[in-house]
Amino acid sequence: MNADVIATWAHNDTVPTCTGGCVLSAQAVRVVFLYGPGRDGAEVVFITIEGLGHIWAGGVNLLPEFIVGKPTDKFKATDSIWDFFKAHPAP
Repeated sequence: MNADVIATWAHNDTVPTCTGGCVLSAQAVRVVFLYGPGRDGAEVVFITIEGLGHIWAGGVNLLPEFIVGKPTDKFKATDSIWDFFKAHPAP
């Protein structure tokens, strides 16, 4: 998924601008774009992880690296998603 697709989601769900000039956090491992808040407090969060293969960040990799790419233990996708849903509970 690229930044143009995320910007389209942000435009449809929230507002067509980023907070903080788009980049909320730039670390060696990830870059976070935060769009919103918009309609009803909606937000779109886009996180890229440099060098990560096609695997779940912070998860268990059962396939060889030459098939799925490099893993990372510096970012845990499950924790990030859970934090997002805790911050945005269903009404």
